[in-house]
Amino acid sequence: MNLRDLTAILARRWLVVLGGLLVTAGLCAGLVTQVPVSYVARSSLVLLPPSLVVGEGGNPYLYLGGLGQALDVLIRKLNADEFTKPVEDAHPGSEFVVFADTSTSGPILVIEGTGATSADALAVMNDAARLTPDTLLTLQTSLAVPENALITITPVAVDEKPTIDAKNRIQAAGAAAAVGVVLTLLLAVRRDGRLAARYPDGRRPRRQRRDPTHTAKDGPARQNGPAAAPADTDATAEDTVPSALVN
Repeated sequence: MNLRDLTAILARRWLVVLGGLLVTAGLCAGLVTQVPVSYVARSSLVLLPPSLVVGEGGNPYLYLGGLGQALDVLIRKLNADEFTKPVEDAHPGSEFVVFADTSTSGPILVIEGTGATSADALAVMNDAARLTPDTLLTLQTSLAVPENALITITPVAVDEKPTIDAKNRIQAAGAAAAVGVVLTLLLAVRRDGRLAARYPDGRRPRRQRRDPTHTAKDGPARQNGPAAAPADTDATAEDTVPSALVN
């Protein structure tokens, strides 16, 4: 079956196609209203070099180039279960993830919190951001790093109002639309095949109209045309007596 044949089938079975598309549209509309959305809040933090590198009165933002490796280590620690599990357990139904900000060359990490409500997203994101400096400090003190050589971290941008993430809703509606369209096409092709097998010439026999004057009690329908003449009951005796007796 090529595209031309499929187009012809859809044109012949346009009622089936229309009905299938209407059902699919209704299903998608129902999913859009029923599938809940999620809320996302983000917080960006930047690593700062130690005072030993910057020097007294120096600008720490001029020395961000060598902190990329430290950022990778910190992100790996923050995404470990020992850090994520206590935070997420304190906020059931919410989660967060930590990743590097690839839109900039600086050592900036992003904490993204996701929740069923805007308050949940903000809460899980704020808790993760609050515990991040302590985690960075623990990593360094475990190696006996001097105080003047400690890397620090500070917030750069924090969302005050989460954004709506409708990805789940869009995915559900898209999947329903794809399935509905495919089933509509299959139904139209199957219907066309069954009708083609029943009527090879492509024509359906017309139904004969019944005579409105004909009923089951009346018996066969009356024939059109003049009624037959009644028999002559006043026949003469000569017509009825045999000819032998007359002679």
